[in-house]
Amino acid sequence: MVVRKESELSLVDIWRELFQRKMFIFIFTGVFCILGVVVALIIPNQYTAKLVAVPMSEEQGGLASLAQGMGGLASLAVGIG
Repeated sequence: MVVRKESELSLVDIWRELFQRKMFIFIFTGVFCILGVVVALIIPNQYTAKLVAVPMSEEQGGLASLAQGMGGLASLAVGIG
């Protein structure tokens, strides 16, 4: 790298330094890309799912029960603000 006595650093100097170290950058990036793929293939897949089931009331059906369920969600959102 060209050492200057002034405190400015030009873009040309940065590009020149990157170009000189391009093989190191390519090898470093390639090694970690390959390492990431190997780790992703070795680790077993883990899937999780959660379900909250509420029994339907026999008194109401159709859109009325849907509206009742949404009212419950709205009551949860009241305390957010």
